[in-house]
Amino acid sequence: MLRSFARDWSEEGAKERSESYSPMLQELQLRLPVEASGQPAPRVIVPGAGLGRLANEIARLGRIVSTLCIAAEGAESNGLLRLSLLMTHRV
Repeated sequence: MLRSFARDWSEEGAKERSESYSPMLQELQLRLPVEASGQPAPRVIVPGAGLGRLANEIARLGRIVSTLCIAAEGAESNGLLRLSLLMTHRV
């Protein structure tokens, strides 16, 4: 769990995030562009959202994001954190 926090939310994880997330974010921008104002924002679902960093980055690009994470850890102490990520949000 701590490794996931470090990868997704710390400065130390920036390189790994960039290598993993940047290609996906670039492809998303090409295939699902945000239209002119007045148009509804594109909707994206992120399965296996984990700690929500990728979903957060997608929302920052103007998409409406739904996250879904069904994990064994949901029954443990971090279950409330994971449960809080099961929401639709727009940054």
